[in-house]
Amino acid sequence: MTLRRPHLSHVASRVFVVLALTVLTACGGGDTVAPPPPVQPTDALTALTVSPGSLSLVAGSTDTIAPSPSTGGAGVTVSYVFTTSAPAVAAVSSSGVVTAVAPGTATITVSATGNGAGFTTSTRQATVAVTVTAPPPALIALSVAPDTVSLLTGASAGLVPAATTSGAAVTVAFTYETSAAAVATVSESGVVTAVSPGSATITVTGTGSGAGFATTEQQATALVIVSAPPPALTALTIRPDSLELLIGANATLTPLVTTAGAGVSVQYNYISSATAVASVSESGVITALSPGSATITVTATGSGSGFTTTERQATAQLIVTAPPPAITGLSISTDSIALIPGDSTTLTPTTTAAGGGVTVDFTYSSSVSAIATVSATGVVSAVSPGSASITVTATGSGAGYSTTVLDVTVAVVVSPPPAVLGVGFADAQFALIPSGTFTMGSTNGTANERPVRNVTISQPFLMQKTEVTQGQWRQVMQGTGLENPSSFSFCGDTCPVESVSWNDVQTFLVRLNQQEPGKQFRLPTEAEWEYAARAGTTGDYGGNGVLSDMGWWFGNSGSRTRPAARKLPNAWGLFDMHGNVWEWVNDWYLNGYYAVAPNVDPPGPASGSNRVLRGGSWGSDAVFTRSADRDHDSPTLRGFGVGFRLARTP
Repeated sequence: MTLRRPHLSHVASRVFVVLALTVLTACGGGDTVAPPPPVQPTDALTALTVSPGSLSLVAGSTDTIAPSPSTGGAGVTVSYVFTTSAPAVAAVSSSGVVTAVAPGTATITVSATGNGAGFTTSTRQATVAVTVTAPPPALIALSVAPDTVSLLTGASAGLVPAATTSGAAVTVAFTYETSAAAVATVSESGVVTAVSPGSATITVTGTGSGAGFATTEQQATALVIVSAPPPALTALTIRPDSLELLIGANATLTPLVTTAGAGVSVQYNYISSATAVASVSESGVITALSPGSATITVTATGSGSGFTTTERQATAQLIVTAPPPAITGLSISTDSIALIPGDSTTLTPTTTAAGGGVTVDFTYSSSVSAIATVSATGVVSAVSPGSASITVTATGSGAGYSTTVLDVTVAVVVSPPPAVLGVGFADAQFALIPSGTFTMGSTNGTANERPVRNVTISQPFLMQKTEVTQGQWRQVMQGTGLENPSSFSFCGDTCPVESVSWNDVQTFLVRLNQQEPGKQFRLPTEAEWEYAARAGTTGDYGGNGVLSDMGWWFGNSGSRTRPAARKLPNAWGLFDMHGNVWEWVNDWYLNGYYAVAPNVDPPGPASGSNRVLRGGSWGSDAVFTRSADRDHDSPTLRGFGVGFRLARTP
């Protein structure tokens, strides 16, 4: 029970009575008063409770008991003592921390002692019932995935364990062990590596632990089946497997392999059975060296992760033959050249090559350089009268060909300048053309050269041996303002005059006949011109029938006129009847005239709009320089490829 403290007013009245009695006694008055009984002190600690009133703990866990005392006053201090009835079940610290030790029950007694000045020291007790239970297992179950692993030798795979635990606070550690390390090994992290064919069991041990849990182990197993890897390379062929090469030629072999999978890499090695016949590079390029046969063996080695390294071989049969000659023929368009001192011409050699890959180099030499020289590009220059030979040497070479050297010679005759190139119009500059019958026209040309028929020139006549030269034109036309109209005036006085119209020629004839009375210079008729050009021949070209020997045309002129009388004359002594400049004749042009023309001394149509041109020019293709070719144009035309030559009666 709680003792109530006397109220302060009672104490004060007691003190007052005592003091009064004392005064009275001292003053000698009345009887003596007895002292009051002593006051009893209050208990320092009046009550004690604890919280919680009971505990349920898992072995290994802790909790704290909190005592709540009731004291007699503010000056009381309380001390505590904690004891356990079963230390093997539950222990308690001096501060009231209870530690569960083992399953069972125990009673924790809390003794509290209160004391303080003016208080009676007192002790109170309270108890707490403690129940301790065992912790749950930390690890309940364990599995591993995959539980069956199939691997090739050298391959690896990871195992993944899966643990079932009693709570999130559990941690699990894993260890791995193989039953056959010669078949498969396993790392600390569960990576299985296949070593050799066979089977092995991988045991996974999981150890679970955590506060409030019983440390437990579980095991799981995975079966590992190890197989030997497939061969990396299963087949090899080579393309081509037979080939023929010329000495010096190359060819590349292409191996074709069949592998067990995309991860296989293949290395190749090539060997020639006859290195003197053919060599082969590391990349399979064959080089033919000498005639014979050889076997090229290619060895392929396949390897790759998960595959057995394997080799395969294939062969190619090779025949090496000597290459053909690079060039088989050499020719020059003419076998003779007629020049006068100061003249030049270019030789154009032609070779027959064995194939498109042949290159040909030409060299030139002269037998007598004092008569004719020749340049490195085949330009023959006449030095002085006489005879010489020009030798052309062609050297052909090319990959796959035998280097071949061929020679050909050309005779060069250098003559003094002919008298036909005089400035005037002396008789020596004219050839006497006899009367006779010839075949006029050709089936090789256009319709205006037909019908081909026999035409008779009944009277002999004189034909100028050369075309009228620039010097001759200037002599006649002095003071007319048309002294030299030639586009190629730089060519000089011995070159044919050109850029003269048919009408200009008529003016020239009037002036010439005035200067040379009695000779009656004129233009030849078309029939006279062809008769004189043929000079007894029936082919396309007069003289020796070779155009480049007889005249200047597109193929040899260098796109310009050339001095007169530098090519061979025909049988009647006429020069340049083929090419150099077109030549005006007297006739009007009429398409179809050959069908109605008389066969004796045809004079040409009585009228027309165009005049006939004959012989072709320096710029003409060969077909237009034939003896029978006919062209026509306005009589006012001044073409830089058009000139003329004279005719007259003897």
